[in-house]
Amino acid sequence: MKKRLHKPVTRMNINRKKFLQNLLYKSIFVLALILIIILLKKMNLSETNQALNIIKAGIEYEFKPVEDSKKLYHLAQDVIDNSLEKTIGVFTNYKPKFRAPIAGTIYRSFDQTIVFNGEKIRNNGVDIRVIDEGDPKAISSGVVINIYNIKNKGYFLDIKSDDIIITYGYLSKVNVKEGDMLEVGQKIGELGSSKDGYKYLRIEVEVDGRKVDPADYIEFPESI
Repeated sequence: MKKRLHKPVTRMNINRKKFLQNLLYKSIFVLALILIIILLKKMNLSETNQALNIIKAGIEYEFKPVEDSKKLYHLAQDVIDNSLEKTIGVFTNYKPKFRAPIAGTIYRSFDQTIVFNGEKIRNNGVDIRVIDEGDPKAISSGVVINIYNIKNKGYFLDIKSDDIIITYGYLSKVNVKEGDMLEVGQKIGELGSSKDGYKYLRIEVEVDGRKVDPADYIEFPESI
């Protein structure tokens, strides 16, 4: 009796082992697919959206691992080649820099020692020497939370955008008011000429209540 049962039992064990292996492989595949979908959704790029469409279509018909894997591989290559900065941003806190609010070069840099009202102080922003006749524009969307005037320095205004407050200064005229919602590229005011004949724009950036180097957040040309 034992000899007769040996082969069926062995065969059953083999079948069970194959079943568990297949179940494990399918579970790993499903988990990997879910992770890929979450990653692609978070990227939110045109290339990744195409990949999501392929995955969605794959759910609606019989999945072809080789062909669809090749498509996903090529799309992944496009993401890496064409959108590297955004892809890295998914895994880090990296954010692309804002465009400069006006054409010009940094005249006084962050943390530089400057003289203000007869006293030497640490510069907690940057001064831009303007090189064209354009007007300063908002570098990000946000709300105007404060407008004030500093004697002999002109108007200053603070714009809050998410967790960042950006200050624009040395304005001779302000084109917005407190509470206004601004869009990227919207004109915020005008600049007057200094004694040396140049126009200057003051930029300060505050993150979590701390002044930081604007050059870490804004794409400025080379300093002069």
